[in-house]
Amino acid sequence: MIKQRIKEDIQEELQSIKKLSLQQIKNKHDIRDLKNVLKDFIPDEIKTRTMVMVNTLINYQMQEIESTIDSLDVDTQNAFYDLNIREQIHKLLKITEHKLHLEPKKVPFTNDPRYPRAILTSGTIAAVGAGITYAAWLFDPTKIALPIIGGLATIAASAYAGKKGFEYAEPKAREQIREDVIHYLNKTEAQMQEWMLTVKDLFDKEFQNFSQSHGIEYKKG
Repeated sequence: MIKQRIKEDIQEELQSIKKLSLQQIKNKHDIRDLKNVLKDFIPDEIKTRTMVMVNTLINYQMQEIESTIDSLDVDTQNAFYDLNIREQIHKLLKITEHKLHLEPKKVPFTNDPRYPRAILTSGTIAAVGAGITYAAWLFDPTKIALPIIGGLATIAASAYAGKKGFEYAEPKAREQIREDVIHYLNKTEAQMQEWMLTVKDLFDKEFQNFSQSHGIEYKKG
């Protein structure tokens, strides 16, 4: 029951992060800035929301043991509340071995598809332009200025073509970022679920130790 609720909570939070991320992909103009923002924003957001989910998980577990606590005498109940399991869990989660370690730590992005497109486009124009200039020179070698003028024109044309190719490929670049983000979030979901279950085990262990020391019969859920 609790495991299913954890899974649903994680999926809900990741869906929210995905929505925020896709909105940024749609709105931010500069691709490089967009990547720089998202590579840190997404892991940071995951970690922040995960710690909120830890409190939610502890609430689930407190509800699960509520009937057991209510059946105890007043002194034992007070001893349990003095234990403050919630605080004990948070202290344990500050220790490196219990922290959430995302792998990879930042969102990895694939190569920007705009650059190959720009190089290909400008290179094609340059090759064609150079060929035309060379053919004109062969036709009349006495006109030295012709290759120079042609060369300058070719450089300008290839630069313009490269810029246009770069701009033309921008939607593809944004789509690639979108795919990278979704892939990272999908991969992270399994890591979060596994980690949240270790947090559940920490709670179970704390309450089990308390139960044993006070002669309480407890079976973890």
